Amino acid sequence: MRNVLMTKRIDAGYTRKEVASNIGLSEIFVRKLEEGGRNPSIKTMLKFQELYGEPIENLFPDVFGKNIGG
Repeated sequence: MRNVLMTKRIDAGYTRKEVASNIGLSEIFVRKLEEGGRNPSIKTMLKFQELYGEPIENLFPDVFGKNIGG
């Protein structure tokens, strides 16, 4: 699970549907990204970076090999 991605969305006050609409993805795909069931393309990660103002390395630490388990 990508807790950072979900936390950023919730902190920003967005629903998954709103995020999907803002960055041109389906709500289902946004859910799968948050759950870690899908890996995003660089293009998709950059859309999230622009939306949340957070570096992609922080939004998708598992993709960049960062330890997210503590």
